[in-house]
Amino acid sequence: FLSQELVPYIDKSFPTSGLNILAGHSQGGLFVTYAAVQNPALFPFVIAMDAPMTVTKSIEKLYSKKLEESCRLKYVSVEGSLGWKNTIKMSNGCLNYSQVKIEGETHETMPYRGIYEGLKLLFDDYLPTDKDWPLQKITEYYDVLQQKYQVSYPIPSKVLLESAKQNIGQSKKTLAVELIKENEKLYGPSEASQQLLEKANAISKQPDVRVTYSLSQPSPSEDAINPFLGKWSGVVIVPGGTNMEIHWEIKKNNGRYQMESDIIKAGFKSKSDFLYVNENKELVWGRKHDGGGVYISIGKLSDSELTITGKEDLVGFDFPEDWPAFKSNSFEFKKQKIN
Repeated sequence: FLSQELVPYIDKSFPTSGLNILAGHSQGGLFVTYAAVQNPALFPFVIAMDAPMTVTKSIEKLYSKKLEESCRLKYVSVEGSLGWKNTIKMSNGCLNYSQVKIEGETHETMPYRGIYEGLKLLFDDYLPTDKDWPLQKITEYYDVLQQKYQVSYPIPSKVLLESAKQNIGQSKKTLAVELIKENEKLYGPSEASQQLLEKANAISKQPDVRVTYSLSQPSPSEDAINPFLGKWSGVVIVPGGTNMEIHWEIKKNNGRYQMESDIIKAGFKSKSDFLYVNENKELVWGRKHDGGGVYISIGKLSDSELTITGKEDLVGFDFPEDWPAFKSNSFEFKKQKIN
């Protein structure tokens, strides 16, 4: 019924992309798992909520094997009192399967949150990680998604316009106009796109070379970064604002060193977009500003290698006329003793 009647009827009656999501709860979760492994091309995305996958060893073994054979399937098990628990282990290294635990809900009430949490995981790669990509890189990103899931994955208008906004903030006129034009070609002109186009065409200065330079720097060598490893704590002094207590540590992620910071009172964490050691053996790191440009921090290590002092500046951002100019922040971080 699903494959021969319902899906063809929906595709005929409504504009669809081919990305069918099948969701089910309890015995319905067991059924959607069955339906997906029987026809993974028809149902590439699946949310199984509190499915009794471990009710018998034979079911657990059978569906674990079938999921392994359908690695292209993107499958989320949302679990309250039932689910796979710790038994879903894919020997072929398939990365498209995930589990999420729902706390504080019963078996009957968990689907309300379960649908939401499941959709978040299914579409965890829907938006690019960066907001200021050029059109070519954005196009390549969504081409990969279309190939990966074998469905139509058009570039969202939000992505194109946000990237245009970021590039306007960095005075990258050509890139911004190209993004806006592509958005209008796909979705037609809008008030938002026309306002951005006017701002882009009004750009008269060149991009700040410090932004491109910082973002293009390679990860430092082990010898260069070694004095800066460990856990550090200190305060960033913000002129005219609220000082920030920060704890940070440099870790290696995907072959690159990255600073992971915990801004204590603000209650949020951040990761650096670039990090390198300059010719003066100073640590340089920073992150992208939401409106364009980057925050750049340059820290000098003390002779004892236990203190880092320096300044943080915002560069490459074109401030609106009614905004106050950015004043450099200063900081001092001390290395924490290892117990």
